Amino acid sequence: MKNLDFIFRTGLAFVAVLSLVTSASPQTARAAYGFNDPAFAQQWDRLDAPVQNTESPSRGYTWGPPVAGSGRITAENYDGKPRTVEYFDKARMEINPEITDPANPWHVTTGLLVEEMVLGRSQTGDNSFTTTTPNPAAVAGDPDNPLSPSYAAFKNLLAPLPDLTGQTVNRQLDPAGPVRTLFKPPENRPLKSFDAVTGHNIADVFETYFHQTGEIYNGSYPYDQGQLFTPGPLYIFGHPITEPYWTKAVVAGKEQAVLVQLFERRTLTYTPANTPANRVEMGNVGQHYFAWRYQPLTHEGCRQGMPQPTTPVSPERFPQDFSQPAAPYLASGPVPEGGPGNVFHYTTGLNATGQNLAISQDGTLAVFGAAKQGLVALRLTDDPAQTCEAWRYNPPGSAFYGEPLLYNGLAIVGDTTGTLHAVRLSDGAPVWTSKQPHQVYSIATPITDGPNLYFAGATDEIVSSMYGPSSGHVYAVRLSDGGLVWESPNIYGARGKVIFGFEGNLFFGAWDNAIYAYTREGHPVTDWSTKSIGIIASGPTSTDAFSFANNRLYVSNGLLFALDRTGQIVDTYRPSSTSISNRGVTLPTVVGDTVYVGVEVYTDDKTPEGVRINHQVLEVRALNANNFKDEKFTFHTDFSPGSYALTVLDGYIYFGASERFFQVRADSSGFNRQMFLAGDNIGGVPVVRNGRVYVIAGDGNFYIVR
Repeated sequence: MKNLDFIFRTGLAFVAVLSLVTSASPQTARAAYGFNDPAFAQQWDRLDAPVQNTESPSRGYTWGPPVAGSGRITAENYDGKPRTVEYFDKARMEINPEITDPANPWHVTTGLLVEEMVLGRSQTGDNSFTTTTPNPAAVAGDPDNPLSPSYAAFKNLLAPLPDLTGQTVNRQLDPAGPVRTLFKPPENRPLKSFDAVTGHNIADVFETYFHQTGEIYNGSYPYDQGQLFTPGPLYIFGHPITEPYWTKAVVAGKEQAVLVQLFERRTLTYTPANTPANRVEMGNVGQHYFAWRYQPLTHEGCRQGMPQPTTPVSPERFPQDFSQPAAPYLASGPVPEGGPGNVFHYTTGLNATGQNLAISQDGTLAVFGAAKQGLVALRLTDDPAQTCEAWRYNPPGSAFYGEPLLYNGLAIVGDTTGTLHAVRLSDGAPVWTSKQPHQVYSIATPITDGPNLYFAGATDEIVSSMYGPSSGHVYAVRLSDGGLVWESPNIYGARGKVIFGFEGNLFFGAWDNAIYAYTREGHPVTDWSTKSIGIIASGPTSTDAFSFANNRLYVSNGLLFALDRTGQIVDTYRPSSTSISNRGVTLPTVVGDTVYVGVEVYTDDKTPEGVRINHQVLEVRALNANNFKDEKFTFHTDFSPGSYALTVLDGYIYFGASERFFQVRADSSGFNRQMFLAGDNIGGVPVVRNGRVYVIAGDGNFYIVR
C-alpha cells in the first residue's frame, strides 16, 4: 500500500471512561477510556492495558492517555474524505480506508507526526500538505524545557548518512540546533543497526527496545506474554529520520543527559538516570502535534467561544454551610450513572497535588490551585468533552496550595508568601492583593460573611523540625480591597481552615491541642472552653478538620469528637484498628442525623511466600450524629485512603481511595456499589452537582462523571 507510511489521523480528546466495574481487581479492567472506533480500543488495550492496570509496570505507555482538549477532533479530511482519528499522548491512531478488515493490523495506522512537525507541514492527502512552521516544542523532558532542542532544531539534520554500525554515539545537539562532538559521552552507547531507506543509524538501546517482549492483552486476563510491537517496528515507529543525539533536558525538574532519536511516527528517549523500566520512553508526540496544529484555536475557542459566567453571587448568599467539605458547591440532581460513555477526563498537564475544586455558582467554571503553576479555571459546558482551560493566574514567586473561595464574582486564594489574591472570576484578571503583616508561610482557604474575609496563616517565627512553621494568626481583611481589619494574637500552630459555627462565630484548631472560638470582631468568645483534644492537623492543602451541623461542632484529629456550644465534649468515637498516623478518622460529613467518616484500617496478610505484610485500607462508616456508639453500617474498600473526605448527596456517598473512585449507597441496603477506574491518587474532594461528579486527581486529570 503506497500510503501506509503516510496515513494521517486526528483524534478525539479521548474522554476517559472511568469504567463501571464490579470487581476490585485492577488487572481485570481494560482501558478506562471511550474510543472513536473499536479498532482503536483493541490496539490500545493490547499494549497499554497491562501498563495502566499494573501497579509497577515494566515499561511505559505506547499510546498513553488521550490528549487534553482533543475531544472535538474525531475525524480529519484526507484526500477530501473524512477519516476517523484519535489523539493520544504518544501518537495518533487513524483508520486506513484501504484496509477494511478490522483483523488486519494495518486497518489502524499511526500518523507520521514527527516528520510533519520537523518539516513544518501537515499532511492532508497522499500527495498534499498544508505548510506551516516547524514545531518549536521541546522534543524531550518537561514542558517549556529550555535545555532540550525543539522539533524545529532537527530540520537540517535529516540528510542520510553512511552505515556507521558499531561506532559510539558521540554527538550532542544543543537547543539552538548546533551539533558538537563529545570526547566523553554521558554513556558509551553503540550504533546497532542501519536503515537503508532513510539512511540513518539506530542506537543500540532503541534497537533493543523495538524487539522487546512483555505482557499483552488479547481480550482476557491473565495477560499473555509476547512480542510487543507487531507486525513490526515500522508499524509503531516508522523509519528513523535523524541520527541519535545526546541532549540536555529538564526531566521532573532536574537537568538530565538524554539520548534522543526521531522516527517518522515516534520520538524515543533514553535517560540513563531513570529506573530500568523507564530508561527508554516514547515522547509525547501526539500531545505536541495536537498543540501545534489545534491548540491556538482551542485556546481562543475556550476563552471567546464559550458562554461567560453569569452574574456574581449575590452578597446574601455567602457560603455558610460547613456540614461537609464540598457543601457550598453541591446541588441535587439525577444520580450519576458512570460507565461507558458517561465518564470523561481532561488532562490538565499540571501538578494538581490532589487539590480540592471550587465550582462557580452557575456551574460554568471549576477553579483549583496547581502549586507553582498558578490558579487555574476550567470551562464547564453541557458537553464534558468540550472542557478546556478558561484562564490561568500565575504571578511570579507564588505557589497556590489552598482551595480558592469563589464569591461575588471573585476567586480568592492565598499563596505561600503570605499574600491573599483576588482575581476576577470571568477572566482571571487581578483585582487586588493583600500582603499580611507577618511573614506568613501558608494561608488556608478563606471564608466570608460578605463584608470581610477570614483565614488563618502560619508564620515562620518559630520552626518545628518535624512540622514546619508552628506559630500563626487568624486574620480578617476587607472583601473590597484586602485591607486588614484585625488579627489575632500569636497562636501556636493556627494554620487550618476557619469555619462559621455557633452563633455565627469563627472556629479553628491549632497545634497546641486546643480549639478556638472568636467573634467576627476579633475577640475570643467568653463562654467557650478551649478544650484540649489533640493536634488539629489540617492545613492549606486539606479541607478543614471541622463540620458544623445539628447544633454540634464535629472535630476530626485521628479520633472524632462532638462539642456543644461551650466547647464541652459530648461524644467521642475511637474506632478500632485505625492508623497510628493521627489520621485514623477522616474529615466528618454530616447529613441529617448521620455522620459519615472514613477510617484507616490495617489488615494483616501474608504473601504467597508466607511473608507477613500490613495493608492500610479505607472503610467508610456511618454513625448516629447524636450518639456515636450507634454505628449504622460499614463499607470496606480494600484500597488505601485517597482524599480523606467524603461527599454525600441524594442518598449516595462519593470518595476516592488511592486509584479508585467509589459511589456507594448511603444506607445499609446492600450498598449497590459502583466503582470507577480513575487516575493516580484521587486526592481531591468530589463535587456533585446537577447529576455530575467533578473530581481532580493528583496526576492532574480532571474527571467528570455523569
